[in-house]
Order: sequence, then C-alpha cells, then structure tokens
Amino acid sequence: MKNMSTEAQKQFVHMKEFKTQTILKRISAVLISIVILPFVFYGIFLLTVPISRPDKAVRSYVMKEIPVGTNRNEAIEIINNQGWEIDHIAECGLCINNEAGCAYFAAEESLNLDERTVGTSSMKVYLGNYYGPLYTSVKAYIAFDENEKLIEVFIMREIDGI
Repeated sequence: MKNMSTEAQKQFVHMKEFKTQTILKRISAVLISIVILPFVFYGIFLLTVPISRPDKAVRSYVMKEIPVGTNRNEAIEIINNQGWEIDHIAECGLCINNEAGCAYFAAEESLNLDERTVGTSSMKVYLGNYYGPLYTSVKAYIAFDENEKLIEVFIMREIDGI
C-alpha cells in the first residue's frame, strides 16, 4: 500500500468498505429471514385452519356446514362426515352467556340475567384443536328447538398453557 498513489489508496479503501457493507447486508437479510419467516409461515398455517379463526368466523363456518333448520339426525350425520366428535347429547337446551363467553346444558331456566336459555335439546361437539401458541381445543354447543331443528351455535375454546 506504500507504493500506491493517494487516489489508488482511496479507491482501495472504498472497495473494502463496499464489500464489508455488502457482506453485512447479506448477513442481516439471512438473520431476519431466519427469525421472521417461521412466524409468517405459522401465521399462514393458522389462517388455513378454520377453527383457529375468531369465534364469530368459526360459528359461521359451522353454520355453513350445518345450516339453521337442519334436523338433529341430519346434523349428527354432517358432524360425523366432517370428522368432528359428538361429546355429549342432552335433552335440554343451552344456557348461553355471551359476555362471559360460555355455554352449558340448561337443566332448568337460568336465573342469571346475563344468560339466555335456547332450545329444548342440545349437543356439545368437539371440532378439533391447534397450537397457537398454546394448545387450544375448540367446541361447538348446538341447540335444537322442540321440532329438533337447529336454532343456535355457540363456540367455546379451552386453552391449556401447560
């Protein structure tokens, strides 16, 4: 470098800095890709799993598969064809509390003003589970009227942090 002219030395230093910057940009791009891409792919995966969507969307999905007015026997057939599992069938309606986000089988009329009782028979259906990021189990509570026609679907999630 001692024999080089000042202009050549400047050009050499500039080339060295340019190469260093290029290498640093490439390393940064690779590191960002390694960190961010798994989250992007996981997000896309969750969007493709219908039960991982918000409760309102899952409810719409279930009601699209089992429309309002479907009789109970047809609903059971659809549930089995979908690969869902019937957890319990009850000869009573559902007690639904939208604010608390819960539903349960109503053996008698609820006295809680925040709850409403729907239907005369009902069932709890296990729709499936997913990790997002915690283990989440999704269930649908389905209510039928006195003519055994579907009138209501309520979605409930159980999240396990362990």
